[in-house]
Amino acid sequence: MLPGTRIGHFEILALLGTGGMGRVYHARDVRLGRELALKVLGAEAVGDARATERFLREARAASALNHPNIVTVYDIGHGEQGWHIAMELVRGRTLATMLGAPVSAPSVARLGTQAARALAVAHGAGIVHRDVKPENLMLREDGYLKVLDFGLARLLQGEERDATREPRAHVTRTGELVGTIRYLSPEQACLERVGAPSDVFALGVVLYELLAGAHPFPGASPMAVLGAILSREPDPLLERSPELPPALATLVHAMLAKEAGQRPTAGTVAGTLELLADGLRSGAPGGRRSGGRAGPGAGPPGPLELAPPEPTAPILPPAAGVAGQMVGRAEHRAAILRLWQRAVAGRGELVGVAGEPGVGKSTLVEACLAELAAEHPAFAAHPDGGAPGAPGPLVARGRCSERLAGTEAYLPVLEALEHALRADESGTLRQAMRRHAPTWIAELGEQSGEGATGERAVEGSGGLRAASPERMKREIVTLLGEVGRTRPVVILLEDLHWADVSTVDLLAYVGARLDALRVLLLTTYRPSEMRIARHPFLAVHLELQARGLGSEIALGFLGERDVAELLARRYPEHRFPGEFAVLLHAQTEGSPLFLVDLLRWLGSRGTIADFEGHWRLTGSMPDVARELPPSMRGMIARKIDQLEEGDRRLLAAASVQGVAFDSAVVADALALDQADVEERLITLDRVYAFVQAEEERELPDRTLSMRYRFVHVLYQNALHAALAPSRRVSYAARVATALEARHGAQVGELATELAVLWERAREPARAAHYFGLAAAHAAAVFAYAESATLGERGLAQVALVPDGPERIALEIGLRVTLGFTHVVMRGFNHPETFAQMQRAHELSRASGRTPQLVPVLWGMVVYHIASGQAPRAHAYAEEMLAIAADAGQPMLTAMAESAMSGAALFRGELARAIASQRRAEAIATPELRRTMRAIVGSDPLMLSRCQSARALYYSGQVDEARALFERSMADAQASRDPRERAHVALHLAEFELYVGDPAAAERVAVEALRACDEYGVVSERLWTAAYLGAAQVRLGRLEAGIATLRETIGVQLAVQSLVCSGEYHGFLAEALLAAGDPISARATVDEALAYAERTGEVIWIPDLLALRARVLGALAALRPAEDVDPGEAVAALRLAVERARAMGAALAEERAARALADLTEPSDDAAELPRGAGR
Repeated sequence: MLPGTRIGHFEILALLGTGGMGRVYHARDVRLGRELALKVLGAEAVGDARATERFLREARAASALNHPNIVTVYDIGHGEQGWHIAMELVRGRTLATMLGAPVSAPSVARLGTQAARALAVAHGAGIVHRDVKPENLMLREDGYLKVLDFGLARLLQGEERDATREPRAHVTRTGELVGTIRYLSPEQACLERVGAPSDVFALGVVLYELLAGAHPFPGASPMAVLGAILSREPDPLLERSPELPPALATLVHAMLAKEAGQRPTAGTVAGTLELLADGLRSGAPGGRRSGGRAGPGAGPPGPLELAPPEPTAPILPPAAGVAGQMVGRAEHRAAILRLWQRAVAGRGELVGVAGEPGVGKSTLVEACLAELAAEHPAFAAHPDGGAPGAPGPLVARGRCSERLAGTEAYLPVLEALEHALRADESGTLRQAMRRHAPTWIAELGEQSGEGATGERAVEGSGGLRAASPERMKREIVTLLGEVGRTRPVVILLEDLHWADVSTVDLLAYVGARLDALRVLLLTTYRPSEMRIARHPFLAVHLELQARGLGSEIALGFLGERDVAELLARRYPEHRFPGEFAVLLHAQTEGSPLFLVDLLRWLGSRGTIADFEGHWRLTGSMPDVARELPPSMRGMIARKIDQLEEGDRRLLAAASVQGVAFDSAVVADALALDQADVEERLITLDRVYAFVQAEEERELPDRTLSMRYRFVHVLYQNALHAALAPSRRVSYAARVATALEARHGAQVGELATELAVLWERAREPARAAHYFGLAAAHAAAVFAYAESATLGERGLAQVALVPDGPERIALEIGLRVTLGFTHVVMRGFNHPETFAQMQRAHELSRASGRTPQLVPVLWGMVVYHIASGQAPRAHAYAEEMLAIAADAGQPMLTAMAESAMSGAALFRGELARAIASQRRAEAIATPELRRTMRAIVGSDPLMLSRCQSARALYYSGQVDEARALFERSMADAQASRDPRERAHVALHLAEFELYVGDPAAAERVAVEALRACDEYGVVSERLWTAAYLGAAQVRLGRLEAGIATLRETIGVQLAVQSLVCSGEYHGFLAEALLAAGDPISARATVDEALAYAERTGEVIWIPDLLALRARVLGALAALRPAEDVDPGEAVAALRLAVERARAMGAALAEERAARALADLTEPSDDAAELPRGAGR
């Protein structure tokens, strides 16, 4: 290429040299007026994909390493002449010109220090050079050494992580050996795994050559050299150069160890050589050895006491720094560490780190955790959670999800527990969880074992069905207290502005008890989003702050002084103009995230570069100002533009899965090799700082996959927003398909995630299906608010599905789920409950009398019973029986007979209620009952048993009724469904009242109320309160009983839950009569009879008529002068006997007949009593 040729804005001045991949030219940047070296991919290699990949690998690797001893890359470009790399022009000579004669020990120590420092920084960034040799070590005229040519560099794959995989030989894909033979490490020569120790070996060869004037592994041919590298030990340096400091000789021999694990790190080499150089300069002894100085004829030197590794600076400053480089946060860090000390002492606190996006919330928290690690060596060795049993803290990290905001119950808490369990190498935490938090460990997919109470949690994904929200909260507090006895705990929950209500409720409970726990509960959130959304955590945190159990640490953006301090720390002794910090602050508004990216971008363009040992700007301030992007979005966009097209596509697909994503899933979505994707992700992690690796995990299909997370959600948002709509839809469908394939039968665990993905993929039917699954799962773990939200989102998707059977089936399923969710949240009779059930009924009826209608009709029966519409409930039960008979399916028949049992009871058909329940019982196997429970949210048989038991004791079969209640309670306890337990208990309380044991009734009712409060069961709580009030009255606590009954009836009428309203008014009338107020009692019992007629619940009428007769008798005794017709009471009793006999209600008939006998002649009605009826 001739002088004067233009490549972009670079003008060729002269050819500097030719290499295997292209030519290097002396060039000038005409835009900035800067001379540089321009490496151009050779024309013969333009069509060679491997050569191009190798060329770009050099550019990517070198551009990531901004260090004084590494050549600076200014630009990477592609034009008509192909690919080119603009880099620092280094004037000087390579170390190859110094070979052939020994070099002095001080000079070698100084040169080796600089080379080792450069390699240490590269290794710290995850980059292995793979071709360290004298020709790639350039000595500038001012004495600075530069490491050149990263053309063979590769990014570390995480060798610890890859131990279970087939080793990837770090050669070209065709298996050819790469590198320069004379400087290959033994593992390179054997085509084995290559890592940082290979660079240390190569540098050791160079240092040996410089010190001895000869190669340590001489050979007449390349193969002879390889054989020597693999099998021979080098001649002892002290034999060749007796005057060498023994420590220097020992270090070089250690670097040449055959086993990679026995070599010192590059950081250790740099630190040791620096000490030796200082000692040689001052005339001090050259290092320390165990044993005396070796004589000229001694073998290889003994073990060296090496200097500690030198800390390697990050390539660019992190977001306002990690602990050593963080600026502007000293007070905030001190506050967190002060609260930590209080927590260690036994007084925990909930700390909210508040700030807007990019302000450095996570960085501050991580810096504080790093300081805790420094305080506890054992913890430092296990940063993911501390060595089990060590004095350091247990750290549990969880994060809320923007995409799943408010829909996935306990998401960050479960993630935090999972994180802590992964770090639990000894199993002590897992053991503690099995004992004290069995329902949580069951939800994490592990068998809990025996709990502290002897109960066993339900295994599998439905584990939290075994415990109420209250119990789950108690378990967490107990677990934290137990763990805190041996080590303090840090729980970090990030992005709380996206937290679900169940998590917030848990935080309120735990937070209120932190004053007795060794727990620091750290949260991060965006206050503006909290306020806009009126997030419930705001009120919780304010309450905790008022009680001294919470605090907020508000982070603002950095000031100009902070920016200047950051520059001084990152670029010591820089020569930047004073206004540079002012410009950066003005451009970034003090955002640490933006500032760091801007510095990285300026470094990659060569605007910031090292000249003669000092960092400087390569252009004028006006030029630099014109270069800067106008906003954070612009900066992120430019950062994305720096990527190759393939990497942009990879990150875009990853952004569709979310802030966190799986390498295997992204590979599937893009139809790429997973290994290739992981290699590119390492580049995007270590070089470009877009993502960071979290963990390797095994997917359900047994595939090992790396879990990655975007460094900041802003990157993920920008990449996702930049996708064309059609591409976004396509990627969402591919990612969803990949997740389904990888998770197989366990796909239900990802229901929410898949629902959102199919929603974005514009596949409403699939989205609605998964929203339905997610809603059902949320309800199963008592996250009813989340269940309702998911159900509504599912219905929104159903609206987009074309008319037809699929749409009807999806909508019916969602409506039924929402209906039963509203049953618990708002009650059986709430209008929203009815709206969902009614719509499901209309859809099912319109589609024909199909079996699908039966579960819907079950909901309609339950709703109409609860709302006091017994005749309509009876009609729906008849319809169910007809459909079930046509279908001939046992499950439908069992459900229909169960419905009829309840409906018949209220209509006074006692024999039919008993018979229907017995038929259902005979059909329903345990498996069938589980299926019914999954469909309608509870076991229909359990509910119908209660009505059948009522019918039994009303008909005089008291012992049979008690046996049925005992069996039902045992089943309810085994099922652990809170509503079933409460339902059986409230009917058992009624039974105890009816058979004359108010003390037992009160005890059962109190227990039932406690369960209702604990699980948030609305309807059963209301009904149970009525039986508690009646028991209080019969136990003589009239005032309390009347108050309870009036409150219950008031609520019942307010919400129009009129079931049993006749019975409850009767209880109140009885109470008023006992309190000496027959006038009010008469009005109340008349209301009771009116409600019984209005609701069609004729079952109450016999007892109410008998009660009315008692009230009339009391009125006659109170006002003898008043005209009270004695015949009215007799007529009421005769009608009571008649109605009870018609129903087969033997107990009611017997009681009414005896009362009638007391008012009439003994012979008139006593003879009509049934023999042996009741008690």
